[in-house]
Parts: sequence; C-alpha cells; structure tokens
Amino acid sequence: MDSGGGKPGALELRTREAGCKPSPEQGNPEFTAAPGIRGFRGAKSGKDWKSRFLCLKSHRPPPPRGLPSGRRAVLLVVPGLREGRIPPTERVPRSSRLGSGGRGKTTARRKRRRAKTLSGFLEGKTGLILGVANKRSVAWGCAKALKREGMELALTYAGERLEGPVRQLAEDLGVDLVLPCDVTKDEEMDELLGRVGEHFGKLDTLLHGVAFAKREELKGTYFDTSRDGYQLAHEVSAYSLPAISRRAIPLMEEGGGSIITLSYLGAERVIPKYNIMGVAKAALEASVRYLAHDLGPRGIRVNAISSGPIRTLSASGIEGFSAILDRIAERAPLRRNIQADEVGDVCAFLASDMSRGITGSTLYVDAGYHIMGI
Repeated sequence: MDSGGGKPGALELRTREAGCKPSPEQGNPEFTAAPGIRGFRGAKSGKDWKSRFLCLKSHRPPPPRGLPSGRRAVLLVVPGLREGRIPPTERVPRSSRLGSGGRGKTTARRKRRRAKTLSGFLEGKTGLILGVANKRSVAWGCAKALKREGMELALTYAGERLEGPVRQLAEDLGVDLVLPCDVTKDEEMDELLGRVGEHFGKLDTLLHGVAFAKREELKGTYFDTSRDGYQLAHEVSAYSLPAISRRAIPLMEEGGGSIITLSYLGAERVIPKYNIMGVAKAALEASVRYLAHDLGPRGIRVNAISSGPIRTLSASGIEGFSAILDRIAERAPLRRNIQADEVGDVCAFLASDMSRGITGSTLYVDAGYHIMGI
C-alpha cells in the first residue's frame, strides 16, 4: 500500500499523541497492536499514553530492526516504542509476532498435529494382499501404505521361487502371516481364505494385484496371440478376481468390506505390444462393475486403480516399455511418471471408510495421462 509521497520503500517515523488520527497525506493505515503487548485500539487519553506511530509508506518496505517481516503497511501502536525498536522488557515472543516471524515453527506444529490426526485411519482393520513379488511391485507399495495406516495384513506368494523374497519383505514390514496362493488352483485359494479367517476372524480389505501373460504374447501383433496364451492371461489376470472374491465374501459380510484390483490404461486404449494383457485388463475392469452390482447390497465395495506404467518385474517383459515411460513423462499433465507408493496411498483411501460411497469405479493414478487425446 502506497500512501503517497516519499520514495518507494521509504520509512517515515512520526511522533504523535496516542489517539490522534494520521494526517491526510499519510493515508489511513490499519491500526494493529502487536500480540502479547498491551496495546490499544485508540488511546483513551494522550496524557496517559505516548507512542510512536510507525507508518510504512511503500508496498513492501524493509522491516525495521526488532519488528516482524511480512506485513505491507501496518501501524503498530506500542507504548515505549523508540526508533522502531521494541524495548527488551516488552519484546514479543517470536512465535506470537505479526508477519512471518515464528511462522515456520507454528506451521510445523500444525502439520504434526494434522498428521497425527490422520495417521492410523485403518487401525482395527484387516487386509489380504495378493500379487507381491518384490519391492518394486505395485502391490508392495499398497501393502506398505495399508500397514502404515494401521491395518493388519496377510501376504501371499505364487510359487516357491517367490517365497523367499516375499517372506523377507513381510518380515521387514512386520507382517506375520505369509501364505502360498496360486490363483489357478482352487484348493490353494480355499486354503488361503480358510487360514485368513482363522487368523483374523474377519476380512476388511482384499487387494487383488495378480496378473500374468507369457512373454512371447507381449511381442509382435495381437492377432498372433495363441489359444493357450489367451486363456492363461485371462485365468490369472481376470478370472482370479471373482474367484478369490467369492471365497472372501463370508469374511466380509458382517461388517462390509473393500475389494480393490489393479488395472492399466491398456484396458481401454491401445498400448502397442501390451496385446493380450490389455484385453485381460478390460475383462478385469468389467468384472469390477459386475461384482460391485452383486456385492453392493452386502455392504462390499469393489473398485479398480488404473496406475500409470511403473517399472516392475512384469513390466520388464513388455517390449518397448522404456519408450512408454518416456512418452508418459513428456505428455502427461504432471510431466512425470508414477511411483508405486502413490498408488498405495489411493489404495489406503479405497480401503478406508472415507471412500464408503465409491464402488464400481476405476480411479486413475497416472499423472493425468488418461485425459490426453493426441
């Protein structure tokens, strides 16, 4: 605020009897008493108080010594103010001053209080995670987020080759229950949900993060897809969702629950070389909608997360995957790729009561790439 006259940035000190109005050439600055000091909003009598009025005449004046920064044009009325300095005996505590003084510490305290309020919003809930293979797995990013918010977890592994790595990850995360599950074998799915029921007594969240296609099916053209490759990709990546959900329903019926699966943009748009996986993911997203319809009356929600491409073990089998990452970073509105932890945060939201009104949906976590045309 420029009150007129003087050079920009000039500082004018006027000594006036307390309660006097500023002269017209000084404008009409706001009267503010510094917090923590016995100021006044207009003195009762000039005989009782004598103060110096500090008038800042420029838009962003340099703060005088001893006064807080960050205010544009503030009239401080402080008894005993001399030459722009607050006497040591009446100096305002740093955290109480006007402007930015002490604001960093205060803001940090607010953030800590807010974080404390929000953290642990999944305490008392239980979850089963399918699809963790290593620390780069999207399902692993989801598991970390769910555990961070207080959920009790059980992890699964597919085959002896992955048992060691998954058990090590579970130990690092503080998860005790680690069980085998090959979704192509009904008996293993039956055993899995039976053990989970014995351990937890209920199930609040089921994360379906399994998908598979033969490496040779992710090269060349889609019309070269083999019959066996087509069937295997759909059995593991799509049919396994209703199959495992059917077994989880008895553990969810009493208090409701959340079923979450992981998808990709290739389910609805052509991603070169994604081939049969794109078709299987399309079937997976259709399954989400039909399951949401059937399970809604039971209080069970079903949703999918469509994440941007992430450099996982399965992604390494897609021909030209590095070029896909570069394209996303160049074209996505946020001009970057996605990390598994970001998908995990959305997973935690869908597992919580905060998403209680969402079902049958696909949520995109892809830096906005799905909105782009050409």
